[in-house]
Amino acid sequence: MLPNLCMTASIPALGAAREAVNQLRQRLEVHGKKGGRESSIEKPAAQMRLARADLLARAAERTIRACARENLAIGALDEPEQTPERIRLRAEIAIAVQQCVEAVRTCCEAAGSSIHMLNHPMNRLLRDVQVMQSHVVYDLDLATELHGRALLGLPPTPRLRDRINLCPRPRQGQRNKDRGQREDNRRSQRERTSDQRGIAE
Repeated sequence: MLPNLCMTASIPALGAAREAVNQLRQRLEVHGKKGGRESSIEKPAAQMRLARADLLARAAERTIRACARENLAIGALDEPEQTPERIRLRAEIAIAVQQCVEAVRTCCEAAGSSIHMLNHPMNRLLRDVQVMQSHVVYDLDLATELHGRALLGLPPTPRLRDRINLCPRPRQGQRNKDRGQREDNRRSQRERTSDQRGIAE
């Protein structure tokens, strides 16, 4: 469950990072600071920030896509092997979201002060990714502590277990077994009720 949540919630952050790169590229083509003679597109610093933001967004996308593929394979693992792998995926996606946030911030640093107006699309992108980053599943301290403990063969501490759900989803066979048990219980209850009515009559 946890890797699925991480991946699903990370997609808007990735979209924001890619859009920020696109917005900055368009802005540099026409933007120039007042009092300056050259346009922003000619400035090496702006070019480097655009390149860095683009690479961060691409790296984050590759990580998220790879984690999505691995998540399907991890479902076939049994415990206790499954939990450390899911912890690792959660940490990798948290790193990817941090890269998305850094990409958006880098674009905003290169775009000039007017992008901080509340109605500017880049300002909204910055606010959105900062809110996404605050979600508990992207808490880097928590994610890396969990991964570090798993690498050392240590179980999650009670504090960490309380903050996030580390219980794996039951496998299909177990779900079918549980469903059959519930049906047997209901059938037994109906039979007992019927017997009690017969005795009363």
